[in-house]
Amino acid sequence: MEETVRLKYSLVAIFIGFLLINTGLVTMAAKVSIGGGTFTIAPEDTPMGIKWIILGITILVAYGADMLIHRFFLEAGVSPVQTTRVDFMVLGYFILTALALLFLGKASWIYFAFFLALLFLFTCIIVKLLLEETGRWIVWVIALIVLVPATVFTTLMML
Repeated sequence: MEETVRLKYSLVAIFIGFLLINTGLVTMAAKVSIGGGTFTIAPEDTPMGIKWIILGITILVAYGADMLIHRFFLEAGVSPVQTTRVDFMVLGYFILTALALLFLGKASWIYFAFFLALLFLFTCIIVKLLLEETGRWIVWVIALIVLVPATVFTTLMML
């Protein structure tokens, strides 16, 4: 398999992994919040400043990973337009994951569900754009459509 195609498949798998992690987090928060409890991964007594510092570090790590992926794509011969689309998705996933881990609370799960729906839509679009040449993009999108409800169901059964 050619390096560009392998790189694209790896990136699609990473996107799907991040989407499933975020789906599980939002589902757990929704289930706990609807039941009257609160859901936080970070301890509630953690100062807000520490949470913002962790978020800032996450954004820096996301930016570094983004630049690394950008360089790999350009060296593999992928067009800069496709690379830029992927860069924004990587940043979006890192930031949503960090926000969900740090700030997800009793009422804010609704906002995260909205952002998660947007990321799902953007992920489907990016999968199509990345794998359009191979013709296998529809298989990945169908897998994504099956895996997201399966993650929600599994998360609900665990709680």
